[in-house]
Amino acid sequence: MPGYPMNPQTFGQRIRKTRMDKGLLQKDVAMILGVTECTITNWENGRRQPHSGHGPKIQLFLQEIKM
Repeated sequence: MPGYPMNPQTFGQRIRKTRMDKGLLQKDVAMILGVTECTITNWENGRRQPHSGHGPKIQLFLQEIKM
């Protein structure tokens, strides 16, 4: 399993970094975004990309920690 991405380059790495910065588990992010834990795993590992319907919630999740 990949560790903490210091300089995230992909969508999955951005999701993982944000999740880890917030101290959340994959299941927590899944609940926030309304998807399964398996979906979060697939996104983080680059096996799948979210469909456009998830865009607004993902954007909010990623922006919540920006200063």
